[in-house]
Amino acid sequence: LGVRMDGGDVSLMANMVEKGWLGKKSGQGFYTYGKGKKGKKTINPEMEAYIKSFVTRDLNLSEQEMQDRIISRFINEAAKCLEDEIIENPVVGDIGLVFGTGF
Repeated sequence: LGVRMDGGDVSLMANMVEKGWLGKKSGQGFYTYGKGKKGKKTINPEMEAYIKSFVTRDLNLSEQEMQDRIISRFINEAAKCLEDEIIENPVVGDIGLVFGTGF
């Protein structure tokens, strides 16, 4: 997929697994999970500090701009999949998104 997939550091996830931050399974990951099914989910402060170590420069983006950048990667990749005939039509892409992201 070439340069379209550049920009991330896969060691972030590998280190999370190494630290035992496995999400709901371990009670901690990007979030810290409360006990039981109705336990409160909060942002893990250790994770927040850990992620900051990956920042190379602060772009001073608003929360909306960050969300738009993340979503635009999905949209651009879906368009490329249609263009390359990896998926037959937009409906197939929608179904893949639903099952792939868990929405």
